[in-house]
Amino acid sequence: GLQRARWSTAPRSSQQSIAAAMSPAQAKALAVTRLHAGQVARVRRTLRLSWRHVGVRAGAHVSLPGDAAIWRVREARFENFIVHLELEQVVPTMAATRVGVVEADGGRALTSDIMPVGETTLHILDLPPLDANPASAPRLWVAGGGAASGWRRAAVLLRADNQDEFANIGLLEGGTMIGTALTVLPPARSCGWDRFSSIDVELLSDRDWLEPRAPSAVLAGANLALIGDELVQFADIDVLGPRRFRLSRLLRGRRGTEAAMGGHAIAERFVLLDPARMLPVDFALDSLGRSGVARPAGGGDAAVTDTGFTITGNAVRPLSPVHLRARRDGGDIVVSWVRRSRTGFAWIDFVDAPIGEDREAYRIDVHLDGRFARQVEVTSAMFAYPSADRISDGDGSVVDIQVAQLSGAVGPGSAAAIRITI
Repeated sequence: GLQRARWSTAPRSSQQSIAAAMSPAQAKALAVTRLHAGQVARVRRTLRLSWRHVGVRAGAHVSLPGDAAIWRVREARFENFIVHLELEQVVPTMAATRVGVVEADGGRALTSDIMPVGETTLHILDLPPLDANPASAPRLWVAGGGAASGWRRAAVLLRADNQDEFANIGLLEGGTMIGTALTVLPPARSCGWDRFSSIDVELLSDRDWLEPRAPSAVLAGANLALIGDELVQFADIDVLGPRRFRLSRLLRGRRGTEAAMGGHAIAERFVLLDPARMLPVDFALDSLGRSGVARPAGGGDAAVTDTGFTITGNAVRPLSPVHLRARRDGGDIVVSWVRRSRTGFAWIDFVDAPIGEDREAYRIDVHLDGRFARQVEVTSAMFAYPSADRISDGDGSVVDIQVAQLSGAVGPGSAAAIRITI
């Protein structure tokens, strides 16, 4: 309930919350007493006494000769054998008791809906860099939310397989927009707008809502989502029903995820990526390949469900090369490609992307008729495979060449492949 007491028409106000059970009259009396005590305490006095009163401490109640008022010691100091006391007047006990006869009705009720918190759904994401800042350590992103109307936040606990206990990594505030795919996203090309494909998704919470964005905003990074293992951006949205949306005018295979464009399925995860609404967790380089679990802490989770993860280090692995081409030069095979960079997703100077690694190097794997033939390392975006080497490797009519950029910290990244039939 709420009770008010007014001393004057001054604009100054104060509000206090007290967890207690009392009648409206008692609450009104308490409000009047607090207000009266605050006004009386504005009367102050300063005393200077001899050293014999050095035992007086702050908080003590004192009375003065010839004065019926009661005073509380706000501050006591002892300097140069003189006791300095700062006093404020207090309401006498009898005066406070007489206030209890104030009549009051029930006042205005302060009510709030008690809504269930419900379970928390977590997704542990091992993503490529989400900005132009080069990552120096493996990073996981924790995204999560709840379907219940009372879900607002959840603390997250995480433990890798080389740790004995769970560690609290932070608080998910407001939740991430997560859901599932209702249709299968078909394969497509990643070198332009996909104006033919679409996908229907269903969000987890009624609080969430997807919005269309202009193509220029999408090209600047808006509406970036993880669907399965592919990063997709979308510009157009059709509302199909409660929590259901159709996404179209897509950009596919973003940030080096082209390899995941052909493996989609119904009910796979959908996560709208917003770093401000997710928790980043960094690991040491020697954690690559380790697994672990994460779980929500507290909240309304009756039976806590662990979410497993594996640290693959997508944030620190080089991207696969693109525009892989092969040509015949007599009996030799010459392969060329264009490298990509973890730190150069925005083509700013229209010349070249930064290397993003400590050096430029590539690992070449050659297979002849399906069997492994050789592995070499080159330092430029070209590889020549002479016919003499092919014959010494056992020859074959089908040559498969895989090219992966190397990192000094984590080794080869994703590979691009090409097949040549002789």
